[in-house]
Amino acid sequence: PLIGVGQVATPDDAVKAMNDFGIPLIAIGRQLIVDPDWVEKVEDGEEETILTEIKTSNREYLKIPDAMWEYVRIRPYWLPIVD
Repeated sequence: PLIGVGQVATPDDAVKAMNDFGIPLIAIGRQLIVDPDWVEKVEDGEEETILTEIKTSNREYLKIPDAMWEYVRIRPYWLPIVD
């Protein structure tokens, strides 16, 4: 099986990759860090509530460990972090 990876932040991104490129599986790894409830929100038809950025104030809620936080902070654009 082929798995599409990268730049999939919204359900529309996933559907587009599946339809336009015939990819049967889509990885949403980074997006699950940004919004751990992504899949449930899609299943419940709540796509408009999907978070697309990590606010610094949400770090504890997301349970991002110190080492990972430092890693992503020094690599701009790896995760969409805003203050």
